[in-house]
This record gives sequence, C-alpha cells and structure tokens, in this order.
Amino acid sequence: NNGGALFNGGNVTRPIANKIANITNTNINNNFANYGGGVYNENGTVTISNSSINRNLSEFDGGGFFNENGTANINNSTIAVNSARFAGGGFYNNNNSSIINISNATISQNVAGNNGGGAILNDEGTVNISSSIISGNNAFSLSEEIENSSGVIRAC
Repeated sequence: NNGGALFNGGNVTRPIANKIANITNTNINNNFANYGGGVYNENGTVTISNSSINRNLSEFDGGGFFNENGTANINNSTIAVNSARFAGGGFYNNNNSSIINISNATISQNVAGNNGGGAILNDEGTVNISSSIISGNNAFSLSEEIENSSGVIRAC
C-alpha cells in the first residue's frame, strides 16, 4: 500500500499508461501508507505547485513523498509535519534515475526515524534545491535535515 493520497506510475508488472501527475492548489494532508505517506511516484513525473504536503505518515520511508526512479518537481509549496518510521520524513529519493527539483518551497518539522534525513534522504538520486527553506526537521539518527547516502545534492 504505497502513496496515501497519490500513487503515480507503474513498472513492468504494474503498467500505467499516463505517468504524469500535475497537482496545483491542493492540500495533501493526513494520509498514511507503507511508502510515501502522501505521494508515491514510481517511474513517472509529478509536479506539485502552490500546494501543501502536511501531516502524512509512512510506515517505512518517505513520510511526505517517496520518489522511485521518477522525477518530482516541487514549486511554491510546503512540506511539513510528515513522519517516516525509518528514513526521509519529508522526502525519500530512491535509485540513481530519481530526481527531485525543489524551488521556492518550505520543508520543516518533518521527522525520520532510524535511518535519518528528517527533511530529505537521498539514496543514489539527484536533488536540486533553489530558493527554499529547510529547517526544524528531526531524525533519530544520522542527519536531521538532509542525508545523502549516495548521489548528488545541489543547492542552486
């Protein structure tokens, strides 16, 4: 059970024809899933603008958003008060073809458990951040704000 509010994408065993989701002026709040409490993106593209991803819970990784081999574009949005039992309270970016672009966003008060990355955990992917605020996130181990286990983090 992935993506409490939105599951976008699919793979060879679960093909989905249209793997593009554009979300504008929307609150993705108070959801629960195993991975991606608010949003789970697999092999697709999700663009979220002028929206909030708040108070979502993941049993494992990606309290607010789990990105697996996809592209996530977050613009003028707030990602706050999300929780993941293991890693990536706000975002979990998984695998080397995963890209998250964050612009003019606020990422705050997210919590990750045992594997760190209160705001973001990047595992082999790429995260590009510009004109954004990342503060007040917490993790029980490793880094509280951004954990880059491998991959690329760019502050533009």
